Amino acid sequence: MKELLHSAIIAGILASIEVMNYYTNGFTTEYKEDLSPVTNADIASNNIITESFSHLNIPILSEEGIHFSKTNRNNWEKYWIIDPIDGTKGFVDKTDEFAVCIGLIEAKKAKLGVIAVPAKNVFYFGGENIGAFKFALDFKNWEKYKEMSTLDEIINHSISIPLNNKSNSYIFLRSKDYLDSTTQEYINSLKTKHPNLKEHVVGSALKFGLLAEGFANEYTRLSTLNHWDIAAGDAIIKSAGKKIISSENKKEIIYNNQEIKITGFYAF
Repeated sequence: MKELLHSAIIAGILASIEVMNYYTNGFTTEYKEDLSPVTNADIASNNIITESFSHLNIPILSEEGIHFSKTNRNNWEKYWIIDPIDGTKGFVDKTDEFAVCIGLIEAKKAKLGVIAVPAKNVFYFGGENIGAFKFALDFKNWEKYKEMSTLDEIINHSISIPLNNKSNSYIFLRSKDYLDSTTQEYINSLKTKHPNLKEHVVGSALKFGLLAEGFANEYTRLSTLNHWDIAAGDAIIKSAGKKIISSENKKEIIYNNQEIKITGFYAF
C-alpha cells in the first residue's frame, strides 16, 4: 500500500504542475452531453496520471477515460479511480478551487487517496493503516517531493492531520455549485441542534481535505455523485480517523454499481 500511495502522490504532483501550466497560460473548453465543461487541461492531466501508472498493471477508471461496466470492475481485485480535474467549472471560472483526485479501490472500498489543490498550494494524501497528511507550500515547491524515493521520506516532510483546530462554531462545508434541496433541508435541521452552525461554501474536493485536517465539523451532501468525485476524499477522511458513510444505508461506501454513482454521504 505504501508503494502505491507513493506512486499516487508522484502522479498527483506531475498532473498538478501540468494543470497549472494550462491555468496560467491558457486552455480550451468544450462541453459534454450533460453540459459540464471539459478542458484540454483535464485531458492532459488524465494522460499524465495514466502514463505514471502504466508500469503498475492496475486497471484505471477515470472520468475522462473508459467508463468500464460493473461486470468488468467486479473482475478487478483493485483499481485506480481518477478525476483529472475535480471542479472543472472552478478551473474555467478561475476560482482556484479545483483539484486533482486519485483514489485506489480494493475489495470495493476506498483504500488510499490523493487530493492536490495546486492553486491553493495544498496537497492532501492518506491511506489505510498509514494515516493522513498534507503539505502546504507553494505548488512550485512540490517538485522536491517528486524527488523523494519513498513514502516515509514524503511523510517526514509533511504535516500529520487532523490538526487540533478549535472553533466555537459548528463549521459545515457545502458545495459552491451543487446545493440541492435535500441537503439544504438537512442543513436547516442541523441548525436546531447547532445554533452556532456556520456554512462554509467551497468548490471541488478541497472540502474533503478541509474536513480531514479539522478545519470543519461536517461535510454532507445528499445528492448523487460519481465515484470519481468521492473516492479520494473517502479514503483520506477515513485515514484521518474521521467518519464517512453512505446516505443510503449509513454504512461504509461501497464502489459496486453499474451507474458508477452514490446517492449521497455524511462525513464528520
